[in-house]
Amino acid sequence: MSTTELEMLRQENENLKKQNEILSKKKVIEVSNETFQTIDNPMSRTILFGLNKLLGDDDGNALIKLYTKMWSFGNYAIICGIGGTLVNYLILSTLLPILPLIIADIIAILIAAFWNYTLTVGYLGHLSGLAPKKKKGEWLD
Repeated sequence: MSTTELEMLRQENENLKKQNEILSKKKVIEVSNETFQTIDNPMSRTILFGLNKLLGDDDGNALIKLYTKMWSFGNYAIICGIGGTLVNYLILSTLLPILPLIIADIIAILIAAFWNYTLTVGYLGHLSGLAPKKKKGEWLD
């Protein structure tokens, strides 16, 4: 083996070690044989970025540790608990002047339920890491 080939193998070995370190830091939960949940999703990255900015880059921070352990519950609570409630109130307050209370309430509940479904297990669930991303051309379940 020449010196350049040996050097290239060393560099490739170092690159593989770095990739292994990065992959070992990601938390992957096997859901089934074909789908995986991981904390590496847009919503979790945004929340962790915000927590790091607010609380500092300290890895020992209890709130950051709690979120990384319970990220799926946290994402679900934010989408359904906060987002669904806000959507319900916004739709209800918009429709109340023009519709009777019962009809406005039913419409608001249906729209909030659609919001919750879409962002958790529906078509956009991959943004929060709660559902696998659908492949192009794949039918929705």
